[in-house]
Amino acid sequence: MKKHFNLFLYLFICIPTICLAEIKVYRPVVATGPNIGIKFQVPYSLGTHEGIAHIISGSIAIDKNDPSLATGEFRVPIESITTNKAERDCHMQESLGLNYQVSDFPAEHVCDNQFHLALTGKNSVVYPQIILKILSINSLDMTKKILLEGETPIEVVGVWTIHGKSNQVKFPMKIIAEGDKMRISGDVPILLSSYDIKVKPARLAFFTINVKDQVKVFFDFLLTPEPL
Repeated sequence: MKKHFNLFLYLFICIPTICLAEIKVYRPVVATGPNIGIKFQVPYSLGTHEGIAHIISGSIAIDKNDPSLATGEFRVPIESITTNKAERDCHMQESLGLNYQVSDFPAEHVCDNQFHLALTGKNSVVYPQIILKILSINSLDMTKKILLEGETPIEVVGVWTIHGKSNQVKFPMKIIAEGDKMRISGDVPILLSSYDIKVKPARLAFFTINVKDQVKVFFDFLLTPEPL
C-alpha cells in the first residue's frame, strides 16, 4: 500500500511539473556585421588589438520560466577569429592552439611565410576550439524568468575551455527578446594566465611590446529556436 501511495505521490507531483516545462533548444544565427558575434579586446604596451569571431556553433536548451535548468555549449574555432591582419591572426593561433610542451613556440614563432601553421607535426594546432559550456542561467529579474519582451539581466554559470584548460566561471549577461528569438549581449574579462596562455613579446626598435594579462570578450549574437 505504501509503495502504491509513493508512486501516486510521485506521479501527482512530478508529472505536472514535467508537462509544464517549456524547454526549447536555441542555436546561434549566422550573421555578419562590425560587432555581431564574439568580439574581443587585447590590451598591449602601445594600445589595444581588437578582433571578432562570426562563426559560433552549438546550442542551448532553456525553459524561459525556469532558466536555472538551462544547459548547453557554444564553440568558436580559433581559425575563425580575425584581427584583420594575417600575421597577427597566426600568432594568436600559436598562443591559443599549440601545445607548448612539444612545439617550438613560444621560444620562436612557427607561422610560415603565408602566416599559416603546419597541418601536422609538433607545430600543428592541438586545441582548435574555444568552448563555453553552460551549466545554468540565473535570471536576475524579480520574476526569476526570462522576460518575453525587453531585456532580462542574467548570471551565467559555465565552464570556459581555452587552450585545453577548463575553469568554472560566473558572469553577468543580458537576454534581449526579439520575437521568438533571443539576443545574448554583454562582456566578460578573461585572464590569459588562468588558461596558461603565452604570448610571445614583439620587438620594435629598442622597445619590447607585451600583451597584458586581462582580455575582454564581448558577446552580441542572436539565438533562434529549433523547429518543434
